[in-house]
Amino acid sequence: MQNRPTQKFSGGWRMRVSLAKALFMEPTLLMLDEPTNHLDLNAVIWLNNYLQGWRKTLLIVSHDQGFLDDAPPVLGLHGVTFGYEGQKPLFKNLDFGIDMDSRICIVSPNGVGESTLLLLLTGKLTPTHGEMRKNHRLKIGFFNQQYAERLHMEETPTEYLQRSFNLPYQDARKCLGCFGLESHAHTIQICKLSGGQKARVVFAELACREPDVLILDEPTNNLDIESISALGEAINEYKGAVIAVSHDARLITETNCQLWVVEEQSVSQIDGDFQDYKREVLEALGKVMVNRPRE
Repeated sequence: MQNRPTQKFSGGWRMRVSLAKALFMEPTLLMLDEPTNHLDLNAVIWLNNYLQGWRKTLLIVSHDQGFLDDAPPVLGLHGVTFGYEGQKPLFKNLDFGIDMDSRICIVSPNGVGESTLLLLLTGKLTPTHGEMRKNHRLKIGFFNQQYAERLHMEETPTEYLQRSFNLPYQDARKCLGCFGLESHAHTIQICKLSGGQKARVVFAELACREPDVLILDEPTNNLDIESISALGEAINEYKGAVIAVSHDARLITETNCQLWVVEEQSVSQIDGDFQDYKREVLEALGKVMVNRPRE
């Protein structure tokens, strides 16, 4: 067929030739106008898989929802190895990505590198090998316990949001209330708030920034029961991806996150829900107790 005139080809084969020409050029900007038109399913699957690894700018016009849903992840780690100087690697050859619908909770034991994983995703740490890739327009909202220390302590929460986002007074207070900050605390200097209250101010600030991806490191620390419920509701209503490290069973179950575990220098998805994970942990603990030597 490669020696036949293209005018004798069907629409599907002509589309394949056009795609081959465009891809062979390895352009800096690849523009595809309805690329799945006239293609059979095998060709669509191949093209979809090929474009997953496209590392330059890609502009697509398409009415094929399935094809668009599979365009590369908005954020991911690819071939990433990382270890702190003088220590063995925490991770080897990590390769995963997330999309805008992802809801992930990392439930590993302390000290295995969960916080490091989040720092790699935010770009605050640079991999030893491999790379972090993200959509160039992606906005990431990051929360950890140290974040609250960067608030302007001399301002009130209302003043802080008004100044930072040019919000009207009532809108700033409404945002603070959504995250469970008591009304009397809206007009108290941030330096006089408790740790939990400061955390709520940070959550309100993140919401005002309208990030595409929320990355949360132990977000329920210092929060009371009502605030944890408010945070869970906010996550469920949030239109974007969420990746959280949390050991709070209530938050995990209320947000219906996929469970990931960090182990053996890698990251993997747990098969099942929180109750399945809980059962596995108890079974493992039971085996340890049975096999423990008597004193």
